[in-house]
Amino acid sequence: MFCGILAVLSIFMLLAPLVCALPFLGGGDEVLDIFSRSGGGARNLKKFGENLPSLSSSTQTQRRASASNCTLLTEHEAKKLPGWQKIIEHADKLWGTGKRSIKTNDEHEPDYPAKICIADKIQISYQGAPSCMTENVTTDGLLSGTNGTASVSVTQGFSASSSFSLSESATIGVSQSYMTMLNFPEVASTMQDFATSVSITNYVSEYFTSSYDEMETVTLLVAVSDGHHCSVIESVTTCTIEGTGELQFIASGYIWFEYVDPVAGHYKYPVMLEDVLPDPASRSSYARFRGNTTAISRSSYQATCKEVS
Repeated sequence: MFCGILAVLSIFMLLAPLVCALPFLGGGDEVLDIFSRSGGGARNLKKFGENLPSLSSSTQTQRRASASNCTLLTEHEAKKLPGWQKIIEHADKLWGTGKRSIKTNDEHEPDYPAKICIADKIQISYQGAPSCMTENVTTDGLLSGTNGTASVSVTQGFSASSSFSLSESATIGVSQSYMTMLNFPEVASTMQDFATSVSITNYVSEYFTSSYDEMETVTLLVAVSDGHHCSVIESVTTCTIEGTGELQFIASGYIWFEYVDPVAGHYKYPVMLEDVLPDPASRSSYARFRGNTTAISRSSYQATCKEVS
């Protein structure tokens, strides 16, 4: 038994230097503590090693490729915000002007994103009065006979198509695609109100289109007297009107200030844009577009029968 104890002690003495050389779990370059999000919070994060992997541009592109009404805000875009100087002054006041870097959407801080979003609905403003034309379209009955009936198919309802181009692009979210709804107001006695879903790319002169269709086909049965031929005359009104719209690109979320030297025991501090810039206009940029909408309304019809000579 004594020999067994000596053998165990010998093995321990051989392994002890190796055990001491191992880093502690959770040590190395990433030692985190938990802090409150309110006020001037801080991450107690030891300075990153130069070989620490960063979020690659291909990953950024992949995350921003699918159109939605929000995309990720980059640090370069953040510096273009109207209220950016207030963000800098806020950081200087709390943590000083030491050497630092500015980051957004840090891969080590997934719970603190920074985004650019546009509204779910964009209102179209018409410019001037619509230009309209009404014509009558005749549709013949499929059957005519002796004291029978003729069936006639007519199309009723409303449809519209629009084509727009960006006359001015926003300074943030450039070349990114966003999904939104366009709301078209009613034009009395001419066009009904409607809404369409579109994808818009924030790039000057970029074209985009939208369409709306609630047409339906109705089959009419018309009594046909002997020796008569029946048809249906439809009234079709086509209107074209110019319209404009404005997209507000609003930044929100967190900006990270990472210092080379620790400040009050910490290297990283987050600033929430909405806290320092509560007015959305101070963290927004705008894009504007213009184009034409053509609407077709088929709302009335009349059956007529004529004697066949």
